[in-house]
Amino acid sequence: MRKIILSIIDFFYPPFSKFISIHNFRYLCTGGSTLVVGILMFFIAYNFILHQQDVLLPFNKTLNSVTAAFIIETSITIPYGFLMNKYIIFSQSELKGRKQLFRYILLVLISMAMNYVLLRIFTRFLGIYPTVSKAIISVGMAAFSYFYQHYVTFEVKKIK
Repeated sequence: MRKIILSIIDFFYPPFSKFISIHNFRYLCTGGSTLVVGILMFFIAYNFILHQQDVLLPFNKTLNSVTAAFIIETSITIPYGFLMNKYIIFSQSELKGRKQLFRYILLVLISMAMNYVLLRIFTRFLGIYPTVSKAIISVGMAAFSYFYQHYVTFEVKKIK
């Protein structure tokens, strides 16, 4: 499966070869696919699983439908993103899988917190339009995530 995925990604690489390494191109493609899977899962969960309705929890508590869709989406994208990174991008890592998974989940939690805080700062304190803020933050978070995964989650010493 790894060879098939890499051959598909590598097919689209030649026009970008002057601007970006094959490893970084692959990372962008798998990260982009994780983003698309997340958006699709959120859409499906919100519209077809939850039917845009809040979820009644035990003890008369209600979970907002957007939050519930986000939880469903995250429960899909965490394993998907982890597997793509572990077996496609950082396959040369020698760390145990459970250690990688723990570090990956930690990265997801850090990213969620940083996204929230930075979005609040950009929109409320700096007065930047929300969509522009989200775009700027996404680029920064993608770079942060790459380096975190490369040096912390998967501890890759040298890229082949």
